[in-house]
Amino acid sequence: MNVGEKMKAKKGMQALSLLMILVLSVAVIVPIVSAVDPTTPNVPEEKKYNETASMVEESSTDLPDFQPNIMDKLSYEEEKECMKTLTPTPPLPESEIAELIVSEAWLLQNDEDKRSEIVRITIPESWLKDSPVNEKEAIVLLRVPKKMLKLDNKNANPNEITLSYPIEMFKFYSNIDEMEMDRNCKDNEISSMNDQLSTSMSGTSNLYNLKSGNTKDINRYARAWYYGNRSFNVVTVTGSIDPTSYSNQGETFRNYNEREIYLDRDGDIIEFISDFTDSGNSYVWTAIYDEDSWVTPWNWLLVNVTGTLQQIEYRLYMDDGYYDLWLRDTSTDTWYQNSYNDRDNPATRVNWLVGSTEVDTVGSISEYFKTETNPIRDDWTYANGDWHSPQITFNWNGYDPADDQYVYIRAGWDGSGRINTRHIAGSDY
Repeated sequence: MNVGEKMKAKKGMQALSLLMILVLSVAVIVPIVSAVDPTTPNVPEEKKYNETASMVEESSTDLPDFQPNIMDKLSYEEEKECMKTLTPTPPLPESEIAELIVSEAWLLQNDEDKRSEIVRITIPESWLKDSPVNEKEAIVLLRVPKKMLKLDNKNANPNEITLSYPIEMFKFYSNIDEMEMDRNCKDNEISSMNDQLSTSMSGTSNLYNLKSGNTKDINRYARAWYYGNRSFNVVTVTGSIDPTSYSNQGETFRNYNEREIYLDRDGDIIEFISDFTDSGNSYVWTAIYDEDSWVTPWNWLLVNVTGTLQQIEYRLYMDDGYYDLWLRDTSTDTWYQNSYNDRDNPATRVNWLVGSTEVDTVGSISEYFKTETNPIRDDWTYANGDWHSPQITFNWNGYDPADDQYVYIRAGWDGSGRINTRHIAGSDY
């Protein structure tokens, strides 16, 4: 059970306890739905996703005309050159992070949302600076970028903040001391990771030599499509990318495993990418297409996960012609952000959520290589003024194109209504 599920279960059990104290005449059972763990041992991944997806008939909805692939961004040579002097996106400074600490008892008493998965509270704005908690009581921490909090605040009163978030965004602690211990662990993790990344970056230019230009490149991709329910105007998507494994015995290649988010304006697409290179370097980054053109630099919003392969959370917010994108390193609780201005002719909603596995071989394949990203998962969507699981706001459409040589994808709903896609690229999978 992951941290989000533990918090969900905790809230459900505590809410049930409060109801029991009220001595209701009717027994109330709060079911707790566990998410399907795509890496559960002894359960074949392909079978699980096939069974889940097959429960929904494939649709004949027309796919977007423009579907970018790995060759529409950097070439192999360009990416190699960029890696020599790559500067990852700097993290948001602590001055741009908002922290709210409240007592657990207060949260349970004042949560306005009856669902166990969502928390909605109204607080004085001053609580962001001085939280009314004592050192011994159980507490709850919300730590988000200030800009995100500003976009999510639904209160017109400048002295109050009304916010609504999935409970996974809150951290529960038995007391202040436990929270501080967790902070110290995160700080140590950041130092250790920086040392490891510094070592791995020293070899970024040592990619394998290009193969003979006499061999035609082999470019492959496979996609899994989910189309939006027109009853919902989705303007926010949250999820995570887990770059799972990498192996290469001398092959020359590039591999992008992606969550592609197609907007309601042709050619406007947001991509969250798990990027594996043949040198062993790995990145999670974002790309924006505006009117069929890639318009953001490679390191516009990029986190280096070389050697660590930690899970990265992603968030897309659409607001009045601006696309705000966030990445969060789950191992260090570090946030990264950038914003794109498309107010000249903006999109207004998300139409498609798409999983894509893409490979650029640079030449023929003769050596073994294999990468896996599992899962890329869409956790929540925000539409019509509220949070909804993707299974409410999107429908399964189908695989197009289906698995091809060197590329594999499987997609399905899990028990919490989230979209999970499994991506494998390689000469043998």
